[in-house]
Amino acid sequence: MHASSGSQIMKICAVILVLLNVIALCVLVSVLSKKAAREEYPVYFAEYVVPLSEEFGIDPDIVFSVIKTESDFRPEAVSSAGAVGLMQITLSAYEHIVSFSDRQYSQYAFSDMTDPYVNILFGCRYIRYLYDLLGNYELVFAAYNGGITNVLKWLKDDRYSENGKLTHIPFPETENYVKKVSHAITEYKKIYNGEYYNA
Repeated sequence: MHASSGSQIMKICAVILVLLNVIALCVLVSVLSKKAAREEYPVYFAEYVVPLSEEFGIDPDIVFSVIKTESDFRPEAVSSAGAVGLMQITLSAYEHIVSFSDRQYSQYAFSDMTDPYVNILFGCRYIRYLYDLLGNYELVFAAYNGGITNVLKWLKDDRYSENGKLTHIPFPETENYVKKVSHAITEYKKIYNGEYYNA
């Protein structure tokens, strides 16, 4: 009787031990998975992105996603087209922003675009401008990559648009860019849920 009882206790202990090991493994996998996701979609420069996003009424996930897609968080990045910094500000975009903004912007030179704060300031200002003009973030992302003139032209062409929305983007690079930024936004929301500083 006692031997049977002892054997039953041993079996129960073994089952509990297996369950604990499974739970520990699941926790470890979850932690490693979250760590890998945060390495893939980091929130570097959150000290600039979050307050500047809020200042311009933009979801920080959008700004992080544009930075991720544009430069992969490299402040010194320069494209073949001469776009500079985290949000890849071009000379024409810089000049455009300075022309319609207050004096705060004219104190910065284009050479300042490698400075993370200045670059994000200009990037957020440009996104806000595009949104006020276009009223839709898919169009904003298309204009950010493919140019405002092209987007406005596509919106007037029923081969590419319907009811103020793009049904087809004729530039493959721009189409891919819009998909990448949109996907990154989904990932940022899922990974951080608005908690950037405790990442």
